[in-house]
Amino acid sequence: MKKRVCLPIVFLVVLSLSSLGVTASAEQKEKEASIIYYNAKEVTNADYILTIPSKLAFTQKNKRLDASVTMYDVNGDFYTGDKSVKVSVESKNNYNLRSTDDFMDIKYSMVKFNDAGVGTTISSGIGNEIGVFNKAKTRVRVDATLWQTAVAKDKIVEFEDTLTYTFTDK
Repeated sequence: MKKRVCLPIVFLVVLSLSSLGVTASAEQKEKEASIIYYNAKEVTNADYILTIPSKLAFTQKNKRLDASVTMYDVNGDFYTGDKSVKVSVESKNNYNLRSTDDFMDIKYSMVKFNDAGVGTTISSGIGNEIGVFNKAKTRVRVDATLWQTAVAKDKIVEFEDTLTYTFTDK
């Protein structure tokens, strides 16, 4: 059985004020500050739950994000049953964030890590498998990393890509 889940990736460049930090003076009555909440999508089967990132949001200061995948039982504990599921991911734009106004593209990468901490870049096509999850392997650390950008500090641009995760029972 195959299941597919799509995940939007957004990179919003807001550098003109955000690079200065959050400060307030005595004359100011209010000040805005960014708050980030990590929320994982759950892909539920009768026997297990897989969590994947529901959104990845790069910023100029936060260029490396946790995109790990984890397998739980239906009670929320690490999975201990007999099922196995293969998880793969595919990028709509070949791991490029495309600007919504066709201004430019920004390259990013996703790297999965084995138990020894050695990373392998996930690529479109043959190299897109994250791993086979079961009671012996309930989590794979995956980092999403934004490459260098040349976006002007005064330009506000939104960049997007969509990741499609595929789950196949083994």
